Amino acid sequence: MLAYGIPSEPQLDVLEVFAYPDSRLTNMVRELGGRAQRFTLKDGDLSTPAGQRKLSDLIQRTQPRHIWMAPECTAWCSWSSYNLTRSQATQDKILATRQQAQVHLRLCTRLFQHQQSRGRGFHLEQPALSRMLSEDA
Repeated sequence: MLAYGIPSEPQLDVLEVFAYPDSRLTNMVRELGGRAQRFTLKDGDLSTPAGQRKLSDLIQRTQPRHIWMAPECTAWCSWSSYNLTRSQATQDKILATRQQAQVHLRLCTRLFQHQQSRGRGFHLEQPALSRMLSEDA
């Protein structure tokens, strides 16, 4: 079967995005007999259009039941928010990092909408006090 000209693969139970090569979630799903795959920096840089196309192609081929995203939270964590008040230079650096991270927020939003429109799961892993959860993408 072809999806947008891309050959299909067996459906994944979980696609883990922004994952480390040895992430536990993918290992656990596999140990329980499920189909899981990681998309790591080695697979593509998700801050670039080329990396995002590779991820999109993978999603089209595998139609994951759940996408689990864990983007880096450094720019959004509570320490980062605290450090905004330390100096103008620190504030400028943090705000620049947040601006660069907007590309990942937009990606998360698009994948959430994609999964929701198909009745599939989307999961965003962030610490409870992460400012990422209150940002507009």
